[in-house]
Amino acid sequence: MQELSKKEGGVCEDGRGRDESSSETLREEGRDSFSGSGEHNEHREEFCEAPNLASLNPRLLARFERQKEKEKRLTREQKEGFFGLPLKIPIKFDEPLSRYTTIGIGGPAESFAIVDSVDELKIVLGFVSEQMIDFHVLGGGSNTLIKDGGLRGLIIKLGDGFDTIVVDRTIDNDVYVSVGSATPTQRLVKWAADEGFSGLEFLAGVWGTVGGNLVGNAGTNTGSIGDVVEELTLVSREQRELTMKKQALKFEYRNLKITRTATIVKTLFKLTRSTPSDVHSKVATLMEKRRATQPVGVRSLGCTFKNPGKTSAGVLIEDALLKGVRVGGARVSTVHANFIVNEGNATARDFTVLMNLVRERVKESSGVVLETEIEIIGEEL
Repeated sequence: MQELSKKEGGVCEDGRGRDESSSETLREEGRDSFSGSGEHNEHREEFCEAPNLASLNPRLLARFERQKEKEKRLTREQKEGFFGLPLKIPIKFDEPLSRYTTIGIGGPAESFAIVDSVDELKIVLGFVSEQMIDFHVLGGGSNTLIKDGGLRGLIIKLGDGFDTIVVDRTIDNDVYVSVGSATPTQRLVKWAADEGFSGLEFLAGVWGTVGGNLVGNAGTNTGSIGDVVEELTLVSREQRELTMKKQALKFEYRNLKITRTATIVKTLFKLTRSTPSDVHSKVATLMEKRRATQPVGVRSLGCTFKNPGKTSAGVLIEDALLKGVRVGGARVSTVHANFIVNEGNATARDFTVLMNLVRERVKESSGVVLETEIEIIGEEL
């Protein structure tokens, strides 16, 4: 499956200045809805209707949910099978995913694997395919909100063996650089600046890993990571390595369309020769702008909502007087209204309730329905 950090690390350029005056505390309860559906077999010998969960009394609903939860959990045999895999780092169970996200939020992973090579990745994918276990690949943990109940199945994180930067070839002023998916984006930006290679400056200050940022086509109003990609190397769930050329890739706004169960392991970027001083100067200018307009040094997931067309989501949220609004430990940033920050003890529930409140208030004030930029996954407590 593609990186969890889908839309990882996009940097907003639409904030307004600081304003502490609109700070307030609000608490609201979220609502869940269920709907029934029906089906029949091809001979119409029997008609089965799925239960309408909303019609069940609380006791039956709780029993239904417990049964669903039990069916999704790993069996003892599957857990024992994980221990038999020849991995450099042993599989972990009930690993807190809050340790691996930029927001510091996330329930436990039912099972958690750090793979250090393509061979190890193929071994793990072969096992989960054989056992029909769902899996997710976690990047740098930015722009992905993992619910408080955590994630079932296996969470895969690419290890140090995928943190690589190598010059593949040079042609005149063009430099082709091969980068592993676990490479932190800021390490790549600094390396390119030190070498005097231009083309990645717009990623200055973008969090997360290269792989996660590719899945989310991260960038700013000056460019997106997809603009400098020449080819991607993927590993499919069937353990096949595939190379996709630039012409076959479909980058969209904060999204790369690839097979759901494919894992990006390596990327070839096309950069251009410049000088270290020129590239460092451009990076410094962008970082100065970011520090002035965005909440740097605090825990967040980056931009929460997509910009609706040419309209700025941050400005719409600010115009709805939502800067500083808080739910539990989650607060709309007073620096940039399209960031929600963790003030220290926020839960995923706090975050989602605040997101829903923002969406409702913006719709009331402007008529615009904001679309979420971050990905929300996992189980409720």
